[in-house]
Amino acid sequence: MTGRYAVVTSLADVQMRRLSWLWADRIPTGVIAMLAGRGGEGKSTFGLWLAAQITLGTLPGDLEGTPRNVLYVAFEDDAAAVVKPRAIATGADTAYVHMLAIRRDGHMLDAAPSLLADLALIEAQVRALDAAAVIVDPLSSGLNGINRDRSSEVRPALDGIAEMAARTGCVVIAIAHFSKGGGDVRDKISGSHEYVDRARAVLVFATDEDGSKLMEQTKGNYGRGDLPNLAFTIESREVIADGWSQEVGAVRIIGATSRSVGDVINAELGDSAAELNEAQVWLIEHMREQEAYEARAGDVIKAGRAASFTDQRVKDARRRFNKLPPEARDHQVIGTYKAAGCWLWRLEHHPGAA
Repeated sequence: MTGRYAVVTSLADVQMRRLSWLWADRIPTGVIAMLAGRGGEGKSTFGLWLAAQITLGTLPGDLEGTPRNVLYVAFEDDAAAVVKPRAIATGADTAYVHMLAIRRDGHMLDAAPSLLADLALIEAQVRALDAAAVIVDPLSSGLNGINRDRSSEVRPALDGIAEMAARTGCVVIAIAHFSKGGGDVRDKISGSHEYVDRARAVLVFATDEDGSKLMEQTKGNYGRGDLPNLAFTIESREVIADGWSQEVGAVRIIGATSRSVGDVINAELGDSAAELNEAQVWLIEHMREQEAYEARAGDVIKAGRAASFTDQRVKDARRRFNKLPPEARDHQVIGTYKAAGCWLWRLEHHPGAA
């Protein structure tokens, strides 16, 4: 006997609860959320911007108006020389930001926490501080001991982290890196695709040609699919440390933008270098199911939302599909037409079109 047994609960006996949000319509509470992009795209700085809003109670969502604690796990940056100056520059209440390390009995030196071996210790600190978020920068350093490319090892590790988040209601904000090259941005996160699959919110980052930064939500399981991408800059701010002035980067939100991260990373290689991605495969299959291969653009975008694609990803999928080499798209294009006051999309065979 293993001591395992099945439990069956009727939905009639389940007490419903309202879904709550750390960041309204973008990041729910009690989940894994990912911030991903290439090096130097502002992921860590944006993570500290989120931390600052949490400590100030200014992030739109269920915690707005209530400052909350944040646990910060920094594997690559020094707390005194880097993390605290950045936190001050971005306006955080540093009394609510807590660096997390592990100390063994009989040892004076702190060690970096493991999201595998130390998860129970981390959960205890989350509960003690009633922390709203745990920021892990970067996630890969907290998962030493497993093959990060092997789904069979990654999935159980992430399941454990997700279960801790669900039990405590905190959000584990994991910072991750992109692999090289172009393609679908959700396929760019280094390692197993389980990272994206297990996260409930994925925000990706890039630097646009004008030097501004872009933040695009490529996955949001529970939120709206029509949220705008955000443009922001990393501006220099003065921080005094040990009587010395130093310039530190901090996020300044510019506002909504129609540009996407996919626009940026694929423009470097040319759209012809992008492979048929997940969103494009779904879009072509969906269009083939429509009468005369035609549908209202708004209906297609709504269907994409139901299939867990953001509105921007569906729009990008149509545009980039038309720019692929003719052989890659089987000489098809998705045309746009206006009729009876609404826009229509139509899948049609069109040799030579681009």
